[in-house]
Amino acid sequence: MKKSRFLSNIICLSSIIEVSILCYAFYWHYFCMDHAEHLHSAWLVWNGKVPYLDFFQHHNPLMWYILAPIVGLFYNDAIILYVSRIITFAAFSGLFFVLYKIFTRFMNLSVISLVLSLFIYFSISTSYFLVFEMQPDVFMLLSYFIGFYYYCEYIETKKQKSLNIAFLFFTMSFLILQKILIILFFTGVFSLYLLIKKRINLSSLLKASILPLVILSSFALYLYHHNILKIYIDFNYKLNFIMQKFHGDGNFCSSFFATKYLPFLSIFMIKYFMKNGNVYKNMIAFIVIGDYISKYITGAPYCQYFILSNIICSIIIGNYLVNNISKLKTKIILCVMVILGGVTFFLAPLNNQFRIYYNLNKLIYSNHSKEDYLISTIQYINIYGKDVSYYWYGVGNISPVAYYIYNYNEPFTLNRAIKMYKPKFIFGDIYTNQILIDSIRNGVKVENFIENLSKIYDELPVKRESRLNFIKRWSLNEFLTYDTYFISENYTPHPIYPVLIRNDLSEKLI
Repeated sequence: MKKSRFLSNIICLSSIIEVSILCYAFYWHYFCMDHAEHLHSAWLVWNGKVPYLDFFQHHNPLMWYILAPIVGLFYNDAIILYVSRIITFAAFSGLFFVLYKIFTRFMNLSVISLVLSLFIYFSISTSYFLVFEMQPDVFMLLSYFIGFYYYCEYIETKKQKSLNIAFLFFTMSFLILQKILIILFFTGVFSLYLLIKKRINLSSLLKASILPLVILSSFALYLYHHNILKIYIDFNYKLNFIMQKFHGDGNFCSSFFATKYLPFLSIFMIKYFMKNGNVYKNMIAFIVIGDYISKYITGAPYCQYFILSNIICSIIIGNYLVNNISKLKTKIILCVMVILGGVTFFLAPLNNQFRIYYNLNKLIYSNHSKEDYLISTIQYINIYGKDVSYYWYGVGNISPVAYYIYNYNEPFTLNRAIKMYKPKFIFGDIYTNQILIDSIRNGVKVENFIENLSKIYDELPVKRESRLNFIKRWSLNEFLTYDTYFISENYTPHPIYPVLIRNDLSEKLI
């Protein structure tokens, strides 16, 4: 009774606080620009554009094709920003539901431990922001864990159909985001162990591989047909590794609460989680540990890379706390975690920028036609306007690196584009060196960043300038600057930052 009452009080208190914060974050909080990147990619696909051929990208494309009809349905309506948040929240909800099915059916965890795990996961402030930020990571994980559910079902029942479905969803997770390859690698390693132990059989694996091979071959032929197979490989694989070199020691997110807090705490509870030798628990632990360690090798500069480890570690912690809640030390741990949850919000407080960002987009798209151009900046990205360049986003980090290394298509030139296309609206934000900013945020000193540039100069596949000029180029605070005279003569700032309006429209709109 006491156990039930204590947990009920903690969960009730947490639910009131966390649901309130979620509601605030949904309506007000601005996290980053990833949502707009993928919404615009979906819009381009809806208009018949081919990724990598017609516009720059360095992610796998399935999510944009799924989203394309939805983005097309809300054409020129800023409400798509909130629709994208609903879609992302639905994907997270689906992920939590699939994990609930996996852990209750195959690992015998109680519902109450999974509920507590959910509140533990949301005790980290970044979890509130990520649950609404449209990024391919959650869609990748949702597809993977649907496959993982059916993979566990195959181990339990030996039904070929279950394994076929599992491999299909594993394939879909890859087509959404190539980052899943690391998780699939560790899934494959554990599968080899199961094969040796005769828990699965080789013929079933080979049969289940037929459809994925057909799908992946078709995808490769599609890329080959459009003559973009090489650039797809360059942008989606080689470029992403080169970016880790540019970040140097800053290629791992430095936020303790976003990346290390829950994994560290789960270390002391994982033995309890795995004590009964459950093969499914062993498998999920092996995959998550392998994936987490690999991030120190391959790089993980942003907090969304840690969604998987934080969710699974929350479940490990929640399971331990529920089953040991009668102990005083367990209650103390839980209370301390509640306090630390408050600390994370003190360190990363909520803001009210998303509503301003919504009104900015509403202003633009209510005075926008399908043929109008719009210029994207670092944090403010074009959704429905035409692009002035193949390199339409990432102009403060990955786009200039992509052009510099591969010299593919035309570069983004700010002032030339403004003068050539004379867009009605310009996002007047500065074009900061986001590589430098992200590296410093992750704990790298400026002098070490410059030292790293000198080091990677020798490792890059091309050298287009001297070492000194290379260092000067990539250590600038800003990559691009406006022709201030031309802007002042032809554009008027709008009170909603950072919109610039062409003078012939300014009297009407200001």
